[in-house]
Amino acid sequence: MNHTVYVVEDEPNTQELYGFWLKEAGLAHTSFGSAESCLKALAAFEPSVILLDLGLPGLSGLEA
Repeated sequence: MNHTVYVVEDEPNTQELYGFWLKEAGLAHTSFGSAESCLKALAAFEPSVILLDLGLPGLSGLEA
């Protein structure tokens, strides 16, 4: 079974760090800089896990 993690993080350095850890763990991932962009992607694909920053600008992680 293929697992994909969606990372929703507005800080590029943190987003890159999560991506590195996930790749090292052998997990596929897709990164988003906003909750809105992640929500659009969910219409086409449902990931196994979403790693969501709660303090996002605009639509926050709590609102998403």
